[in-house]
Amino acid sequence: MPLRRRLRELHNVFPDGVVPAISTYEVDGMYFVVDGRHRVALAHELGMEYIDAEVTALTTSHALTPDVDVRQLIHTEQHRIFKERSRLLVRHPEAKILFSRPTGYGQILDLVEAHAYQMSVRAGELVPLEEATADWYETEYLPAIAAVHEAELPQDYEHTTKGDIYLWVQAKRRELRTTNRNSTWADAALAARREGVSRREQRALKRERRRPLPRRGQPIGVHSSSRSTAQALHTSRARSSRVGGGTAAKGS
Repeated sequence: MPLRRRLRELHNVFPDGVVPAISTYEVDGMYFVVDGRHRVALAHELGMEYIDAEVTALTTSHALTPDVDVRQLIHTEQHRIFKERSRLLVRHPEAKILFSRPTGYGQILDLVEAHAYQMSVRAGELVPLEEATADWYETEYLPAIAAVHEAELPQDYEHTTKGDIYLWVQAKRRELRTTNRNSTWADAALAARREGVSRREQRALKRERRRPLPRRGQPIGVHSSSRSTAQALHTSRARSSRVGGGTAAKGS
């Protein structure tokens, strides 16, 4: 819905500007609107200095950059969870697996855990996840990336990360194996190259792509949650107007 139309509707319903509380994250004095960007815009239009807000304070060991947004915070947290749960860096400290979208880390964890289960079944005993992750990296991920380079996929998928390409090629190999159980990573990489990625998906990936924030010490975590009056709408304005352009901020 166009912003001006939505603001007119909110103004008719809340002519005095007393709107339901917005939801925000507060990190190092910076506010990120999660739900309520239209209400923030209405408050600006009415010249209000304060707005009621549900504020969840987050502590972070990562350095916040001036252009950080909610998506990047979520991306950083998902990246941290992947590294901690998979323990990939214990055996392979050189490994660097990144995704354009934070959902990629959950998808890769599912594949790693499935690999660990299969190894445990074959071994007749529980294989530690650290060991299974290292085996997955050596026998699945690296051969897949080698096939990707052989097929020159990175040249066609410049808008993506190697992690993104791995997930697509992995899905393509799984699809090919429904009719040919001997399909290889090379077969999947060539099929992915022939199929390509729609321009719409490329634009979406470029728009949504984020990188984990640089580390400063400990992981992001919920520190406290409270209902308070959020001062300094100039702070919220800078965050909500930018975050509101995507899916990180939502609602009215």
